[in-house]
Amino acid sequence: MNLDTPKLTEAISLCFENSKNNALPAAERARFLFQGKQLRGHLLNLLTAQFDAELDAEVAEANKRLSEVVKQLKKDVDDLAKVKERLAELRGIAKLLETLVKGAASFV
Repeated sequence: MNLDTPKLTEAISLCFENSKNNALPAAERARFLFQGKQLRGHLLNLLTAQFDAELDAEVAEANKRLSEVVKQLKKDVDDLAKVKERLAELRGIAKLLETLVKGAASFV
């Protein structure tokens, strides 16, 4: 199973867009910038990662969570409470991706 790298790329792009959104408080813009950079670093590692079947559930979970957070990021940018929830979700996804990087069987 492969990670949905186009969806991860979309999440990264939305993080960088939100980091420049002056409608958000400076602290949230800084968090989006940090999350975008962190996810971008994982993307570079995961583009060539190959996973053993034991990690299929984790890859599927990452793909599901990425799809959900991207959908929510697109519509919740005007609600600060929801923005904070999305940032927490992005942190969780980043941790899951870090686990996948460490668990990859090989890199092409």
